[in-house]
Amino acid sequence: VLPDNTMPRFILVEGAPGVGKTTLAWELCRQWREGNLLQKWELVVFIQLRNQRIRCAESLEQFLHHSDPDTCNKVCKQLQQNHGQGVMLVLDGFDELSEQQRTGMSFISRLLRGDILPKATLLITSRPLASVSLNQLLPHEPDQHIEVVGFSEDDIEAYINSAFSHNTQLRDNFQTYIKSYPFVYSIMYIPLHCRIITEVYETYWKEGSEEFAPKTLTELYMSLLRSLMIRYLGDHPDHIYKRITLKTLSN
Repeated sequence: VLPDNTMPRFILVEGAPGVGKTTLAWELCRQWREGNLLQKWELVVFIQLRNQRIRCAESLEQFLHHSDPDTCNKVCKQLQQNHGQGVMLVLDGFDELSEQQRTGMSFISRLLRGDILPKATLLITSRPLASVSLNQLLPHEPDQHIEVVGFSEDDIEAYINSAFSHNTQLRDNFQTYIKSYPFVYSIMYIPLHCRIITEVYETYWKEGSEEFAPKTLTELYMSLLRSLMIRYLGDHPDHIYKRITLKTLSN
């Protein structure tokens, strides 16, 4: 994905929610740490922009916060001296930023414009809708544009076989279920949906109520909520989860 002979300034990783952008970013960092990938960069730092502390950072020290302040200050000083040369900052979740944080004079917007660490490589993950404002903020178009498309049909089949490897009857019943409801199968290209659907279906299967398995996206997420309540409140002596509905949940 990333050429060995270049150090691009901006790399955009784009994809739908839950499709695996963060997983890819984490994997790149792990592979760098283990010496398998990205070895032309001396330092690769993973930064989650959904973190409120990071979003509100006003300095590089706050942005790259570390449990050891002395180490953090030394690293930041060196980065500023060489303008970020040889460093990759993996900025995960540009779409998590507010409109104000994407524009104006926030630390993050100055970093993206190149006012701070102008020689660092910035790998940015984002949902497609937010990429429009990102492109307006960057001084030039991304040097590389990577789209995470999710699971293929073969990937979905492999995931199902793995998820239900402990019970072939459950696997076969699930296969019949997704063939009966094409919409459910159509959203399984998103890995997060794939996990939710298989886990929710198994909950219904264990209860002997497979006919009530979700058939729409709304039903799917309501079923997920129910499954989580069963998992974490199932031992409650009053079986409180049985009395909770979506309308009463906030109470």
